[in-house]
Amino acid sequence: MEPIPYARAPVAAQLSFKDKRGALIAVGVICFLVAACTGCFTLATPFAMLMPNAGAGRTRQMREMIPAAAVYLILTVVTVLLGLGAVRARRWVRPVLLAVALGWMVSTVISGVIWLLLGPGFHAMMQASASTGQSAPPPGLVQSIAVVSVIVMAVIFLGIPTVVIWLLAPQDVRLTAEHFSPPAWSDGKPIHVVALSLMLATMSLAILIGITYPVFPLFGLVLSGPMAVAALLVLSAVLAVLALHVFRQRRWSWGATLVIVVFWSASMLVTSLRVSPIEMQRVAGRSQQDLDVMQRMGDGLQRTTIAFALTFGGLGIAYLLYVRRYFSSSDADAAAPAAAAESV
Repeated sequence: MEPIPYARAPVAAQLSFKDKRGALIAVGVICFLVAACTGCFTLATPFAMLMPNAGAGRTRQMREMIPAAAVYLILTVVTVLLGLGAVRARRWVRPVLLAVALGWMVSTVISGVIWLLLGPGFHAMMQASASTGQSAPPPGLVQSIAVVSVIVMAVIFLGIPTVVIWLLAPQDVRLTAEHFSPPAWSDGKPIHVVALSLMLATMSLAILIGITYPVFPLFGLVLSGPMAVAALLVLSAVLAVLALHVFRQRRWSWGATLVIVVFWSASMLVTSLRVSPIEMQRVAGRSQQDLDVMQRMGDGLQRTTIAFALTFGGLGIAYLLYVRRYFSSSDADAAAPAAAAESV
């Protein structure tokens, strides 16, 4: 008598690749841990807004806390969804998380190098943050806080994305997800295209979240108030549309993205050379207390602003030129280079 062939998923020995569901589950656990942290921050933010503060201080507090709560809430929802997708071995999780982790790590390294080389320095930042009339913190305390801060930041912004990339990079992870998951919206999409689309979507969302302090640099001019809000809303909408069509690998969306990156980088650079970051924040509506803190940091803020505009503008243009090969002259041929992406 033959055994009844019960329907079941093939065991690892029957697969032509190594079953990597354990790696996907580990990534899911990491996502859930991150979601737990951001969720706690989300719940704690309203209590900060309830702290006694009156008048202009109360308004300033609300303008800062509401965007912070929105960021934490969005991060919590996104990381929970990513964690669920990873635990269930969904095939769209790998390209999305690889794109996020790579962008996370690269931007952290570049920002850290710029800040360390050109920024005001940790000691200057602590002195600037201290209230007027208070004595400077002891050098030993400053060094201890700096070491702890660097370690914590390295774990969060370098350690986590490195572990995620290490777990998801093997091709067996892709084959495992494709085997145990139904077809997904990410099928056939190069990872670099997914990354570019996610970057545009993130920038669109970041503009909306930061609109509580509206400022729009325009080649040496600084728009503020309703004009800045209108310009930022238009830019956010354009970036959202581009994110969608970049994901669809439309050729015109690549060209439009390049134009926006060149325009924004040049505008930021010219404005940073002509207008100090303190003046820009004053126009945006920052409180005098915040402006005093920035003033005590010296010219380090302006140096870093110029460096960020140059570095990220140049890298953005270089990255767009690199991914140009994924945007063919015909929309029907847009998926042709997708096979090359699987080598990532």
